[in-house]
Amino acid sequence: GYRLVLKEAVFPKEASAGKPMQISITLDNVGYASPFNKRPAILVLKSKAGGTDHMYDLNTDVRKWFSGTTKIEETVSLDATLPKGQYDLYIWLPDQYNSIRSRSEFAIRLANEDVWQESTGYNSLNAVLVIK
Repeated sequence: GYRLVLKEAVFPKEASAGKPMQISITLDNVGYASPFNKRPAILVLKSKAGGTDHMYDLNTDVRKWFSGTTKIEETVSLDATLPKGQYDLYIWLPDQYNSIRSRSEFAIRLANEDVWQESTGYNSLNAVLVIK
C-alpha cells in the first residue's frame, strides 16, 4: 500500500482576495504503491473566525504519487469574495464520489502525527494564511 507523509508546505504569510497565490506541498510516499483510486486533492482554507470553508482543487493526480517524493507546486487563484482574516490551511483527499465525499473515513489520512482532523477528513498543513 501507500503511506503518505507531509514533508513541507510552503505558503505566503499573507495574500489578497482575488489574487493568485503560489503554493508548494511536498509529500513522501514511504509505501510501495500509489493510491489506486482517482480522487481530488483539495486545498482548504478554514477561517479561524468560522463560516464557510473555502476549497481550491489542486492540479495533481494522486494515482501518480508513487514511492518517493511528490511536490505539488501551483498558483491558486483566490476568490475575490474571500473575507479578510486568518485561515488555517489543510489538504483534503476525499473520495471522488459525492455520495461518500463528506465521510472522513473515506478520505486519505496522512501518516504524520497531529495533522488528521477526524470530523472533516482534512489534513492540517500546519500553516496559517492572512487574507488582507
